[in-house]
Amino acid sequence: ERTIEENHPELYRNGCAAVALASASGDALGIVAEVRAPMRHPVPNWWDDLISSVCKSVAMNHGIEVQSVGLVPYGTIPRTTSGKLQRHACSRFFAGELETA
Repeated sequence: ERTIEENHPELYRNGCAAVALASASGDALGIVAEVRAPMRHPVPNWWDDLISSVCKSVAMNHGIEVQSVGLVPYGTIPRTTSGKLQRHACSRFFAGELETA
């Protein structure tokens, strides 16, 4: 998660969750990351570059292929009352239950 958060200035610190996703070959890696105000971004389709950069960074630093990346607005990732990420709840993004950026 730290690798991903440090990957791009559009991502928030402590705003990224790595989750296990079921796939035909077993578990796969899914990433949900909170992004900064995407509506004000000057580059069209900037999220494609961001997603590609995140996937490359994880592969280079950890040798793991990312199956899916979800970009969500700040404050969307579920947290406990003490502010810790609820990673298990982030799988709701991949079920279409969290707002996308």
